[in-house]
Amino acid sequence: MLWFLVEISRLHDGAAGYRPHLSIPFVVFSLVCLAFALWHSYTFLSFSGLIMRIPIGDRLLPAGAIRGGAYALFVLVTILISALLVWGGTR
Repeated sequence: MLWFLVEISRLHDGAAGYRPHLSIPFVVFSLVCLAFALWHSYTFLSFSGLIMRIPIGDRLLPAGAIRGGAYALFVLVTILISALLVWGGTR
């Protein structure tokens, strides 16, 4: 997160302020951070069916349906943000 904030601060200099970081240690560090972020998302969403209770009439929505909805929403938002980044990055 701190590295992302540094990159945002460099945007004040325009395109000249951006310097890509393609060293092997940086790529490995980024992949490790991605793995931890994905693991956190998986474990957090796995508990959503246990934590949330959604009443439907006199019954509760099954935990598996809540968990499946949370995963589906996660995938949908990921695709949407990815598409916006790709579309916005081509300008």
